[in-house]
Amino acid sequence: LFRSQRGWQGTVHQPDSKLGFSPIPNSTGSHYFKTAPNIPMAYDNKGFRVPVDQRNRLKGSGPSFLALGCSFTYGDACKAIETFPYLVGRHFKGQVKNAGVCSYGLSQMLLLAQKELIIEKPDFVLVQFSNWLINRSLNYFAPTRLGSIPSPYFYQNDGQVQLHQPIFQTKAFDYPIQSFRDTPKSLGEFLLFIKKVSLSFYLYEDFHAWRYRLFRVLGIFPTASTNKNEVIRVVYQNIDEAAKKAGGKLVIVALNNSEKPLTIPKHLFPKDAIIVNAHNELLKALPEQTSKAFFNAYGHWTGTPSRLVDRHPNPTAHKIISKAVIDAISTYK
Repeated sequence: LFRSQRGWQGTVHQPDSKLGFSPIPNSTGSHYFKTAPNIPMAYDNKGFRVPVDQRNRLKGSGPSFLALGCSFTYGDACKAIETFPYLVGRHFKGQVKNAGVCSYGLSQMLLLAQKELIIEKPDFVLVQFSNWLINRSLNYFAPTRLGSIPSPYFYQNDGQVQLHQPIFQTKAFDYPIQSFRDTPKSLGEFLLFIKKVSLSFYLYEDFHAWRYRLFRVLGIFPTASTNKNEVIRVVYQNIDEAAKKAGGKLVIVALNNSEKPLTIPKHLFPKDAIIVNAHNELLKALPEQTSKAFFNAYGHWTGTPSRLVDRHPNPTAHKIISKAVIDAISTYK
């Protein structure tokens, strides 16, 4: 099962007491595909995603951008130069800090905004909106393929939305799990995996899983909020306020991963934010509004016969998304 999973090659993420996990600055690795060529990736000295080839890194004097989101903003299964934040920055001859991270939700996005906006002071803040980002921020664990990685989550305290730190620190990155992806299948390799990974890693996870359940029963860990609308309002309002203090403009990029239209809760967003329904532009470009047509157009396909290997937005989708963002910013300017 582990060998067949999409994932990472290389050590590019680390435990983080606030975010659950975070990029390792100046690290390089690749997106792992069992049935397709791996795609090289890199983080810069601040943990932002950048092209592996330094000659492609944006150094223009135009407006600057900070992008916040999950794998859709990061650009999973795509090269960095194919992602919509990069394409937007290139169009405006500016610079881009792509702070999108796979498996992140609104909780990590808010924490990153509060930290990075003070430092980077971008002209525009591209903030992803997708329904799953809210759901992730109300979950105790991140949706990863690498064990149970705790996440910061929102809870209610005296009627106020507050953020709780991860309930324990993961050890998922302490073990050489990825080194076993392409090793020959044998009893020896299986026993070596048990010795180097399973015994220690899963004992640690099992202990904290039971501890987590006990602490929830005892009320030591507060229950995650059920008020999604209030979480959305608080997060985007706080990011907007941080952006304004840094001299930047909030741009909300609405994305979905199906052929169905996306309902955008504009009444919960800051009134003067630029709202880009990029998903609607993806739907408009389809020959027909069906699931098959959607993933035929925007999924990642490879091989002969061609097969779908990943459902994240492909380069074609990122081009359409970037054009929607570019048009919205150009109209604003």
